[in-house]
Amino acid sequence: MIEDSYEIIEVGVDEITLVSGDANYVPAVEKLRLRGIPVHVVFWSHASRELKESATKFVDLNLYLNHLCK
Repeated sequence: MIEDSYEIIEVGVDEITLVSGDANYVPAVEKLRLRGIPVHVVFWSHASRELKESATKFVDLNLYLNHLCK
């Protein structure tokens, strides 16, 4: 599904948020960024290093663990 997102995305989309830590998403993230679409990845700190580096911004959910577990 995300593999096709860079082809079917609507004009005017501000950004995409991906909640995953899997390196398999790196090619799709890179294609979206080449089109000028910021991609924010949100996941735990053990997310793939490659995915963290390919994202426009990485949000580490570990920082919010206490809040999320209430």
